[in-house]
Amino acid sequence: MTAAFVLNVDAEFELSDPRYARSDRMRGHTARLARVLRPVLRRVHGAEPWFVGIDQGRPPAGATGDAWCPTPGACRALAACGVEPPPSPAEDVLRAVNHRAFGAGLGPVLPGAGFATDVATVEHLTASAPDRPWLLKRPLGFSGRMRKVVVPSRLDRAARTWIEASMGDYGRGLMVEPLVERLLDVSLHGRLAQGGQLAERGGPVVLANADEGAFLGARLAGDRDLGAEERDALEAAFGRVAAALAACGYHGPFGIDAFRWRDDEGSLRFHPLVEVNARYTFGYWVGVHGAEAFRLEP
Repeated sequence: MTAAFVLNVDAEFELSDPRYARSDRMRGHTARLARVLRPVLRRVHGAEPWFVGIDQGRPPAGATGDAWCPTPGACRALAACGVEPPPSPAEDVLRAVNHRAFGAGLGPVLPGAGFATDVATVEHLTASAPDRPWLLKRPLGFSGRMRKVVVPSRLDRAARTWIEASMGDYGRGLMVEPLVERLLDVSLHGRLAQGGQLAERGGPVVLANADEGAFLGARLAGDRDLGAEERDALEAAFGRVAAALAACGYHGPFGIDAFRWRDDEGSLRFHPLVEVNARYTFGYWVGVHGAEAFRLEP
């Protein structure tokens, strides 16, 4: 059956600011992503997908509605095409579970990391290592956007202004983490039914990310990609997130991101929960539906 799909990969921008309007540059970026996703959805649904706002004309009669993230804007776009939007969590639920404070509260976090809701807390967290780089991430960002690397002892005026602005807008707050050497990025995905039960679950996926965090590609993890303890930690984090999402009233696709890293002493470590994505991700179709590995143009 044909899926009329809203590829609102910029959903976090809408969730952080209801006045958000997509730029021409973002429309072009979304159209490029649709070309990559089209064959994946064709395989999953057994029919050619119809991308809302990208494909011409009207969707085929009887098309089912779906969205990267079922924000109010995405649901309005489907309704305007004559397609019934999918059952969706409330907007405040979507905002809460995609907010970085949600994942940070489930833990664990990197050593010295924390979520700050004021400038003083940012300064307190980074005071332990003022001469090393720290990664600051706004609460509702995606694919490497809405983040900044700073060295606290050398903050310039622009960085201070950016930090201060983060406390009054953009979802309010910053995830503050030491910048570490990431050696392997992985994710794990599932889907919650409306009653909170786990309706789908996939296998671990290896991600390719650019240095600034932008997603580039995904493939199903092999037996040798993760150690037994790493898999156990990833599974435990996945279970905590699934339970917490259900408790918040969320239903739909979700995924967690994790990574292997090297600490200052050269030891290998594993961080099992760096992000919670309460929406689709490109890795979702690889991990849950067995889509072939793919890579985006950088």
